[in-house]
Amino acid sequence: MKKKRRIVAVLLCAALLISAFFCAIFFMFPLKYERQINEASAQFGVEPALIASIINAESGFNASAVSPRGAVGLMQILPSTFEFVKTFEVFASDALGDDLFDPKVNILAGTAYLKYLLTKFGDLKTALFAYNAGEGNTRLWLKTQSADALEKTPFAETNSYADKVLNGIGMYYWRI
Repeated sequence: MKKKRRIVAVLLCAALLISAFFCAIFFMFPLKYERQINEASAQFGVEPALIASIINAESGFNASAVSPRGAVGLMQILPSTFEFVKTFEVFASDALGDDLFDPKVNILAGTAYLKYLLTKFGDLKTALFAYNAGEGNTRLWLKTQSADALEKTPFAETNSYADKVLNGIGMYYWRI
């Protein structure tokens, strides 16, 4: 009888630990706007888990987020970056819209810009550095380090951002 109780207790503890683990994952890696993420993924050929991880790192899925530097929405797009993205040929025939607080517009613009950076730099981590700290800074760092790709930047915040996105991708692969 005692052996049976022990087994039940162990199983109950295991179930509680597994439940706590999944609750923590769902709390740390929320997921909203799946349809918009999947549409942008299909349109630009960017992995949906990467898009979701960037949204989590940038805004925590808060569509009304505004940074102190003026970046807006889910993917924290600067208005100047948005104007640049709207010139992309893919948006020529069909208007993107002007509301960066609209999840569809923000995710499309952010994903288009990310695809641009991935194509330009050819390396995911370097593209993430550029997404966070700017294309100009990233080009300067590449030049001063005489490198094709970057492992680190002089900005601790940018390094931390890239690590957060890269670590989050795996968590979103099984969710989206």
